[in-house]
Amino acid sequence: MPTIIQQLAQTTTNTNIKDITPHEQHQIKRIILDRIATATAAAQLNIHQELITHIQKTSTTQEATIWGTPGKVSHHHAALLNGVISAHLEYSPHNSMIPSLLALAETRKTTGQELLTALSAGYKIERIVNRLLASAVEKRGMHWPAYLSAFPATAASCLLLEHTTEQTANALSLVGCISPATPFEAFTQGTPAKDIYDGWGSYLGVLAAELGATGIGGPINLFEGERGLGKMWLDQAPTEEMIAYAFTPVKSSEVRHGIKAYPSCAAAHPTLTAVENLLETNTVNTEAIQSIEVTTYRFGADLSNSSTPDTPISAKVNIPILTAAMLKHKKIDPSYTEPPHLNDPETHALAKKITVKSLPDENDSVYGRSRFAEITITMKDGSKITSKADKTKWSAPEQASDKELVDKYRTLVADYLSTDQRDMLETKIITLETLTDVSEIVKLTLPHL
Repeated sequence: MPTIIQQLAQTTTNTNIKDITPHEQHQIKRIILDRIATATAAAQLNIHQELITHIQKTSTTQEATIWGTPGKVSHHHAALLNGVISAHLEYSPHNSMIPSLLALAETRKTTGQELLTALSAGYKIERIVNRLLASAVEKRGMHWPAYLSAFPATAASCLLLEHTTEQTANALSLVGCISPATPFEAFTQGTPAKDIYDGWGSYLGVLAAELGATGIGGPINLFEGERGLGKMWLDQAPTEEMIAYAFTPVKSSEVRHGIKAYPSCAAAHPTLTAVENLLETNTVNTEAIQSIEVTTYRFGADLSNSSTPDTPISAKVNIPILTAAMLKHKKIDPSYTEPPHLNDPETHALAKKITVKSLPDENDSVYGRSRFAEITITMKDGSKITSKADKTKWSAPEQASDKELVDKYRTLVADYLSTDQRDMLETKIITLETLTDVSEIVKLTLPHL
């Protein structure tokens, strides 16, 4: 029987554009638009300039674009930097494939159909690996989207580079051996390492794909081996039932790629959904608030309560600071967890009135937990205002509409791209299957051409 690595490789190389329905293609286009928008908005903040400057000084080739800037570096480093930049705002799902593939696309003529096919393969691998390991990785205190992200990035890169099944297996087994630890502590303590998590997955995806073609790989039984990933994370080799579940395909009509409604860690989204629901039916005078109590699922509460909201990164996981900002401004904007808003004394004063607690979860696995929140505001006159959210805004099946996605995109790029440039970039992505060279998309990220 083929090993899991061999099955992953076969799944990758068997992916064909003819099998990708219009619905799935549309879902992929949506996530590309969202990722580009988030990266463009983050580029305006001039974040991680030390890292960018260091790589520009040390990169020996200039072949791929740092999104939103005129600078070019090697395609490996472009994948790294674009992953880092686009992860900063916490406004798009953690996913390393798009930075990887667009960096590779600048080194070779890649058509829109080739890009769609590679991304489709990558998302298949992402679902399989996440089903196998995500919950177990999270229980060990690791940020599972970042730790596992190099697998789909590698698979997608291999298909784009037209690797054989054997070469793809080499690459996937290799990346499973060299993917780094990604402790959640970097989130809660707000260190720059957190943003590098996503970029590193992008970098490794390209590197492993290229090395796999040379014959460099890892153990073919990486998941099943006595000292493999199964024993490491699951305390056992994956069972037949686990493997069958992981490889069960998703119906094409049910393919969804989530769009984030709020610029924060997803763990805070149920609370922000409850706050938004509250603001739709109530006018809240923040100066008249006595106290606020938030009850949410255990994982979200634990992350928030261990965070220190004194940096942009840690603030994005801190429920009190996010709730306070949303109550004050009647919305949540990416700038509210960035200087100078981050240091706003009114927001911090209101945040100190907020307590966050949790209820025991019946199922605390990544795919089984109930992401809920309830907020109770007690006013100084003793009156109370409450609101609940049984799930996160824009979560399946009621995902963001195309209009909501486009509105988010246009808001994020408004101060950076000209109107013509914005519209042209949107059109290129929406008609991706017609493009003969997808590097046209990257060129349109440069400011005010």
